[in-house]
Amino acid sequence: MTVYEFGDETKPAIMLLPGACCYWKTNFGEVIPLLQEKFRVCVVSYDGFDDTETLCGLT
Repeated sequence: MTVYEFGDETKPAIMLLPGACCYWKTNFGEVIPLLQEKFRVCVVSYDGFDDTETLCGLT
């Protein structure tokens, strides 16, 4: 699991948890810019559902 953070660290934090077997950018990609105006946004990326992961050296 990876947690991505967006926005100002001095603002109140809000954590977004995508639904089971979901990609965080699909669930929250459009609302993160809006939320980070008032919050520091923390988003969970579940193992196996992140575009930064590789499988056996393949991208």
